[in-house]
Amino acid sequence: MAFCPVCGTNNNDGAKFCFNCGGAMNTVQDQPVQQAVPKAPEGFTPIPEPPKNGFVPITPENPLPGYTPIQPVYAQPITQPVQKAVNKPKSNGFCNAGLTFSIIGLCTIGSTSLIGLILSVIGFFSSKKRNQPGTGKAIVGMIMSGIIVVGLGLTFAVCWRDLKDEFDAGTINNPIDFYYALDHANERNTEEYKTRAKAVTGYRWVNTIKGDSTYLEFGAGYTYRLSPSYENPNDSSASGKYKLYLGTDAMDQIERRYKDYLSKSDVNKIISQNTEYKRDNFIILVLENGSGEDTVNYYGFAYKTISGVNRMVIFDMKTRTKYDFVTLEYFKANHLDKQ
Repeated sequence: MAFCPVCGTNNNDGAKFCFNCGGAMNTVQDQPVQQAVPKAPEGFTPIPEPPKNGFVPITPENPLPGYTPIQPVYAQPITQPVQKAVNKPKSNGFCNAGLTFSIIGLCTIGSTSLIGLILSVIGFFSSKKRNQPGTGKAIVGMIMSGIIVVGLGLTFAVCWRDLKDEFDAGTINNPIDFYYALDHANERNTEEYKTRAKAVTGYRWVNTIKGDSTYLEFGAGYTYRLSPSYENPNDSSASGKYKLYLGTDAMDQIERRYKDYLSKSDVNKIISQNTEYKRDNFIILVLENGSGEDTVNYYGFAYKTISGVNRMVIFDMKTRTKYDFVTLEYFKANHLDKQ
């Protein structure tokens, strides 16, 4: 409804003149005032007004501002190339055998090292000629076996006398016995052992027991000479080769060779009865007559007394005959022959 501005009469909407007074209707006042809408800056994207419940669905047509949807990545199918079976050449048999025997030789004190060295050398040249794998194994086998063979060769050269003696005596029956014999043979060829042996073999000895002035002299090449009297040393009653065992080596030889004549307990009992007797100065002296027959085995002690006198007290293993030796120089200087 519209009211006449002149008389106030109600008129129909849209009437231009009042039907009561004929005055003009002011239609402009009845229309709402249009306010100017500010123009959005270029490039601006308005955020849509949320609905009344406050939920705005996120769709491709209505994404979040500044949101770039992640495009799905599809993995390409992987196709493995078909490989044809290739027959690899086998490793050279000589190389494998050489390395095997070299390792066995390393674990058995060189028992198979020479075989391993020969097979490794053959395998090396054979694999080179045939272009086969295995040269690396052959080289390792040659190095291992070569070191052992050279080492054993040098050891045998130095210790051959002692090892031969062990073989001749029948004390080597298995690899353990061989290792034992080799260990003691090496010990006897050390400078420390040779120095201790000089305390026995470096002197000329005269027995001081009354009625027996037996003279004992050691020479080069493990030789000895035994004479009835120091006054006639060239009138020898026995001569030949000797063997000398000292300390722990001598104690061990009791079990290996002389257990029929002596035991370790016998030696320990003697040591307990004399303060100058010790395991370190315990000796076994073997005197071979001529070709090795009529060998006489002695055991006893070689030591220096508190007063500085060198003495060697030994016993014949069979007869238990005792000999109390002093050096020839001491014997003469103290006129023991006059007592």
